[in-house]
Parts: sequence; structure tokens; C-alpha cells
Amino acid sequence: MAISKAQKEQILAQLKTYFQKAKSFVIANYQGLTVKEITDFRAKLDEVGAHYQVAKRTLIKKAAADSGYTLKDEQLEGAIGVAFAFTDEIAPIRVSYKFAKEHNKLKPLAGMMGSEELTIEELKKLATLPGRPELLAKLMGSLKSPLTGFVYVLAGPLRGFQSVISQLQQQKASR
Repeated sequence: MAISKAQKEQILAQLKTYFQKAKSFVIANYQGLTVKEITDFRAKLDEVGAHYQVAKRTLIKKAAADSGYTLKDEQLEGAIGVAFAFTDEIAPIRVSYKFAKEHNKLKPLAGMMGSEELTIEELKKLATLPGRPELLAKLMGSLKSPLTGFVYVLAGPLRGFQSVISQLQQQKASR
């Protein structure tokens, strides 16, 4: 069913807004996925604060161009949709990669982070990075480690002194 010019303009305006607000985005070919699988994919993206928009290639290309992004024709092959990240830059990349591994029919074609174009290999590398909370936990552990070691070093003589005192008490009690 053909869509009217007014509907196309509305979709184009919405896509422009998404491209302008997005911290990153992933273009993926969803050809062959069932409606249920696409709905599941959208739900997983919603959980991480991302949005998946399906539109005609010409509208996506025009909205991207109007927002300062240049998309090549090979990045827009097949039935495509765009996963936009509004909070966490890596989230839609990670969700798309994981979903593509589970459902061989979803194929990430390209991505952008800020003004940086991402290849498929870079998308895979970013997708396998730990999440922000995990990275912060590792950083805190790394920062805490020297302090913890320093506290144990300072407490060492006190532990040794306490050990000597308790041994002396045991010797006196056994006499």
C-alpha cells in the first residue's frame, strides 16, 4: 500500500529528529524476520533506551543527509531499519549484535557513533565490550586495590603484635 506525501513528510520529519538526537545508530537489514521477531527486537531496544524505526530507504537516506550523515547505497540494501541510541551509545550496537547472533536473518550493515562511521568489524568489537556499569565496577576495583593493599601493610605490624600477645597469653595459661 502506497503512503501519501503527507505521511512521507511526517516520517521524514520524525527520522530527522531521531538522527539529530541520536548519540549513535545502527542500520540493519531485517529481511526474513517475522513480525514477532521484529517486535521482540524492538522490545529489547526499548529496554536499553533505544528506538528501532523502519522506513523506506529513500526516506532514511534523505533524513540522514539532512542531519549531516552520508549513507552509501551498500549500507541501505534490502529491507532496512535504524536502531537509534538516545542514552547509551553502545546499547543498540550490543542489542543488534546479540539479536543477529540469535536470529541469522538480522544483518547489521553500518553504524555511526557521533560523526564517526563504524564498519561491521568495529560494530562487533563495540558490541563485545562490557557495559558501562561493569566498566565502572572494574575501575572502582582498580582504584580501590592500592588503598586496600596499603591498609593491609599498615595493619601487618599490629596483627603481628596481637599474635605475639595471644601466644604469650596461651603460654601463661598452659603453665
